[in-house]
Amino acid sequence: MNRELRTFADELRKFGEECENVIGIVMYGSLGRDEEDYFSDGDFIIYTCKNVSRDDLENGIRRILYKNHFTVIHDFYKDNKWVIFAHGPDNYILKLEITFSEKSNIKNDIIYIIQSRINDIEKAVILDKDGIKDEYIKNWICLKENVQKEFYEILDSFIYYYDGFLCRFTRGDVFRAYMNYTISFYKLASMAALSEGEYRNLYQPWFLTRDIIKDEKLREMIYEVSSTMDPIEIFNKKSKLVRNFFMFSRKAAQIFDIEFNSEFYKDIMDKIEHRYYEYYNFRDIAKIINYCSKNVKLKSNKIFRSASLSRYDSKVIESLLKEKNIFCIIDLRDSEEIQRYKIENGREYNEYIKKMILHIPISIQYSIDKYDDHYKNMYYAIITQNQKTIGEIFKYISKMIDKGALIIHCEGGRDRVGIIIALLLDMLGVERECIIEDYMASFNGTSREIIEFLFNLIDNEFGGTMNYLKKECNVKDKTIKKLTHALIN
Repeated sequence: MNRELRTFADELRKFGEECENVIGIVMYGSLGRDEEDYFSDGDFIIYTCKNVSRDDLENGIRRILYKNHFTVIHDFYKDNKWVIFAHGPDNYILKLEITFSEKSNIKNDIIYIIQSRINDIEKAVILDKDGIKDEYIKNWICLKENVQKEFYEILDSFIYYYDGFLCRFTRGDVFRAYMNYTISFYKLASMAALSEGEYRNLYQPWFLTRDIIKDEKLREMIYEVSSTMDPIEIFNKKSKLVRNFFMFSRKAAQIFDIEFNSEFYKDIMDKIEHRYYEYYNFRDIAKIINYCSKNVKLKSNKIFRSASLSRYDSKVIESLLKEKNIFCIIDLRDSEEIQRYKIENGREYNEYIKKMILHIPISIQYSIDKYDDHYKNMYYAIITQNQKTIGEIFKYISKMIDKGALIIHCEGGRDRVGIIIALLLDMLGVERECIIEDYMASFNGTSREIIEFLFNLIDNEFGGTMNYLKKECNVKDKTIKKLTHALIN
């Protein structure tokens, strides 16, 4: 029990009894459940007559606090709630959240009761001059019986915020992508609660993974798709988030006897997904260059750059390879990375794909501390410690380019691939501003400063890209000539 809160609630009730403009007072939160403790807030809805000025009501509440030796140290309105922080005896801080409402709004206000997991309306309504309690009971029954409305609202909200996530993610706005993914995750949690018969407090279900979801495997399905700020990790989770959401949706629909066409909604989600991209960080190197370059036009469907393909099912990859006429996959990851992600994804390439893979590893594990930036140190290490490997990559590209298209990928498709493609495009005479545009299109943490650092490093320490490739990487003139002929229109 919280003595200060109980005292305030009692004084507020007396104030409401004496005030002709107050027709009812409702407590919610832990106070409404009779479970408040030292850290609890005081959550109240004060029902008034129509068009009543709040000034007299606010002043009355301030007098209650002053009478009980509390001083208001800060107060403000947030989402129509009057939030009060008051300092009292023994340095106790009393926090109040007071909503002024009218009887006609009870059908909306009842969500506060529902979210507070209050079952006893009698305890929640501490003052009733005009049938407030009866109105709450009536709307409680309606809400309980109308779970279908909640179900479809959760479903539509999930679609809305998931699309928002994809949109921000595609544009490289990692923070807003994370926020939209997080709300999508909340909707998953809401549907999971609904699938267990819990219809109260659906936005952020109380004790979801402690009391509501009893099955350990189901709890694990929620944990494994939780939100993260890591772009690669969140991308890898998104498909499973959708699958888990629809799994819980089907279960909830069965429990509450709600008509639900999961295939219809899955089709919508697929169309939304393909609105933004097909594969993570996958693109033809000619796409952006041909859009922005005035000096060079590249042949399409020759070289594709990508993040790791191991995140996809073999059938999906095989379909992509056949569609693009790709016959070679150059994988820049080291063996440790390949094994780690194989274990995490639980996937193994089929024989069709295995035959196309060429491993030419460029490690990103370096101990160089030359600069005050992790990526600058990594780029410096790649350029200064992998000349032979880079030369080998260029040799293999020239050797295979006439046979069909090829993919070059690392894990995220940003750094190692970004360096190789930047060197290749610079060698071909593409304007550096266009190369930067292509590099930045990987969005996953890309920085103009880093790609500009790369070019400055190449120019200042090696005399430009062509000198670097020829003298440091042993790229032959015939290789450069062949690549130029094969890639430029």
